Amino acid sequence: MALGSCTNLVMAEKLNRMMKEGFGVGMDDCQLTVARREKDHRLLFSGYGSYLCATKSIEKDQVITAQMKHFPCEHYSNDQQWTMERKRGVLMEMRKMQAWRRLCLVMVLLMVGQGEGQLAENFYSSSCPNVEAIVKQEVSTKFSQTFTTIPATLRLFFHDCFVEGCDASVLISSSNGDAEKDSDDNLSLAGDGFDTVIKAKQSVEAACPGIVSCADILALAARDVVVLAGGPSFSVELGRRDGLISQASRVAGNLPEPSFDLDQLNSMFARHNLSQIDMIALSGAHTLGKGLFTSDEALFSDPASQPTVTDFANSPGEFNGAFITAMRKLGRVGVKTGDQGEIRKDCTAFNS
Repeated sequence: MALGSCTNLVMAEKLNRMMKEGFGVGMDDCQLTVARREKDHRLLFSGYGSYLCATKSIEKDQVITAQMKHFPCEHYSNDQQWTMERKRGVLMEMRKMQAWRRLCLVMVLLMVGQGEGQLAENFYSSSCPNVEAIVKQEVSTKFSQTFTTIPATLRLFFHDCFVEGCDASVLISSSNGDAEKDSDDNLSLAGDGFDTVIKAKQSVEAACPGIVSCADILALAARDVVVLAGGPSFSVELGRRDGLISQASRVAGNLPEPSFDLDQLNSMFARHNLSQIDMIALSGAHTLGKGLFTSDEALFSDPASQPTVTDFANSPGEFNGAFITAMRKLGRVGVKTGDQGEIRKDCTAFNS
């Protein structure tokens, strides 16, 4: 067969098609972040058939896409031009292409893995499109009955996320008094917060049975009480599943103690990917009627945190921005997604 024959598909085409069929992404979809000063136009692959080649155009700090291009067969139709030196060069480029293909495959696998278990603001857009309106209505109704709804619901959200993650484990009831809510550290949580979420869940179940988790309803309710208190509104990422563990014995050491100083607070919040600014912003919810944690006073007395506290007090816009960022970060702590956990029928009890 002449080197210029166009009767066969090249290996790269086959691999690209396999990747497309198996993963929905081919080599021509892979992106690399590179940092090269010079432009680099390089033949990455050449072989029999249609001479499928990948040409990279690389600029410093530029994200580029490796594009697969078909070169006319007549480019290499003359056997006399196909020298041994060219053959060696092509073999070297083929080896490079093999490495490139492996890298692309790894990237595809990473993209597939990262695509699973992610929260999304539109998670229920098809399965339960009215969930936010339903929760908002129930929260508003509860708020009209008692202002305690605001601090109670907000503190419930924080305490839930800090123990097992944002998985509604704090809502589980136990006849033996050994559930998470029965811990000494959680006895101060007001019943109005629990009632808000439980009633919202009942209304959501009536509209979308078995679809929306209690963890997501708690996250939505926490946002809604902030708005009712005059705070900023923000989008809530959804897709959490309800946890399968709720034990009082697992609470100790996961919530700030009254005696914690700033360093201890920073250390605990950092475990949840929350910065000192996040911590101060979240603790600013003391303006809603009660501090989130009993150790909030340390933030107002330590010279290292006092400037931020003062800045937030003098700039509502700055505080609101920091608060929204912190709330969204908090809502991602320890979430269960995908096939983890369950969607409870009743927020106070596991399904089985």
